[in-house]
Amino acid sequence: MDLWIPITLAAAFLQNLRSATQKHLKSVMGTTGATFVRFGFGLPFALVFLAALAVFGADGVPAPNGAFLLWVAAGAFGQIAATFLLVHLFSYRNFAVGTAYSRTEPAQAALFALAFFGERVSAGSLAAIAISVFGVMLISVAHMRMSWRNLVTSVFARTAMIGLASGALFGVTAVAYRAASLALGGPNFMMQAAVTLVWALALQTAAMAAWML
Repeated sequence: MDLWIPITLAAAFLQNLRSATQKHLKSVMGTTGATFVRFGFGLPFALVFLAALAVFGADGVPAPNGAFLLWVAAGAFGQIAATFLLVHLFSYRNFAVGTAYSRTEPAQAALFALAFFGERVSAGSLAAIAISVFGVMLISVAHMRMSWRNLVTSVFARTAMIGLASGALFGVTAVAYRAASLALGGPNFMMQAAVTLVWALALQTAAMAAWML
């Protein structure tokens, strides 16, 4: 089994767990506070992870360059906006619809990768993207009479539009983080990911702390 498969499955599970926790935090801390927790409390763990790689790994920590800083900043601020919109969705009674549309992130990320980097998408991937988007549309009308009219109009509901915007920003974030990680040029994907994560969380924590103060 390729390594990316268990990593993706674990990430999907933890992402759902995170969303459930953020819904609870929003009722206690508000949208901004719950958004800050996503980044501020993650930074110490990211630093420990990077330190462990640096101490026990044979490779050093790569130095950031201009391209890396540009992409990591784009991803960091895009993720703040995307997370804010996702948490804001919990203010609505039918937030599940918007949350479902935010899951179009992979499809939108593929489009952004094509637009920014000219990356080709295989026919199989296009089919999978189309199926996933159609599945999201079906979820959005789960409590309505099934019809093409309801499927189309559901896309333009307020919560759906917020969800799509959140998914778009998450898509941009994914593409930007990938570009930032690749810009480091080595020494391995674990170290590149860890450095990107630490820089992103540090920028996000500083920016949100300054905004809240």
